[in-house]
Amino acid sequence: AAVLPSTTPVGTGTITLTNNGQSTQAPIQVVASAVGLDTLYGAGSGAGVLTDANFNPIGLTNSAMPGQAVVLWGSGVGADTSNSDTTYPQNQNNLTNIPMQVYIGGFSASILYRGRSQHPGLDLIDVVIPANVTPGCYVSVVVATGSVVSNTVTVPVSPKGGSCSDPALGLSGTQLQSLAAKGATPVKSLALTGS
Repeated sequence: AAVLPSTTPVGTGTITLTNNGQSTQAPIQVVASAVGLDTLYGAGSGAGVLTDANFNPIGLTNSAMPGQAVVLWGSGVGADTSNSDTTYPQNQNNLTNIPMQVYIGGFSASILYRGRSQHPGLDLIDVVIPANVTPGCYVSVVVATGSVVSNTVTVPVSPKGGSCSDPALGLSGTQLQSLAAKGATPVKSLALTGS
């Protein structure tokens, strides 16, 4: 893993990797911003890494509420030349010069902050969950910067916080978390009926 320096020019370029005196090169395309949202299991999709304003994890039994400020974790917000890209702690500059939209459940979310966390290569986007989002355990979250769209992740949303409720499955976040903790379970018989 590496952090692309903020002074890297936008456009086509070459990246060189050197290991034990051997080098290899590959072409790269550098854009002003290309957000990648972190996921709980590192798969690039599924449950996103989100926290509340006090950095408590948002999850199936600790849902976000409409109107609540939450923190999206990821990388690729864009260049911040006032930071060294390698030292800790990073300056937390709100990079409002980078055009960005965040959509939660298909609704535009208000962005409060976009920029570095305290750690090089780890960015934060502070947003407010839109008031009109339909609650559920798997509400979509996506970030657009210009014509570049992030990976899609999910966040549980419940009107009162706490355990979410999934309308499609008819299960609560507590039930879903309990099922996930059991791991794989063999199914010996399955019957599907229709009307």
